[in-house]
Amino acid sequence: MLLLVLVDLVRLRRVPPLHLIGTILVLVLGSATLILRDPRFLKWKPTILLWAIALVSAASTWIGSAPLAQRLLLPLVEGSASLPRALWLRLSWIWRVSTPRWVA
Repeated sequence: MLLLVLVDLVRLRRVPPLHLIGTILVLVLGSATLILRDPRFLKWKPTILLWAIALVSAASTWIGSAPLAQRLLLPLVEGSASLPRALWLRLSWIWRVSTPRWVA
């Protein structure tokens, strides 16, 4: 994870928020796993990360100018700038509903 953040810094001159959150979770929960010798802490990482993404996705529907799906996919999908906001909101809703919440 630290290598990923370093590569992001070298190539992009910034760290994407999802990579930063994932790295923090791995470092904190991985340290707790090693210190307490309990693997459950490391297994919580996917669950916490998916819940955080779902909450941010839900909040982005009402806060900000664009839903999370649009912010993430707009630079990647050619011609996506012309898609209506309703379609982006529907895609964000589908992501929230279909994301497994209890991985650990």
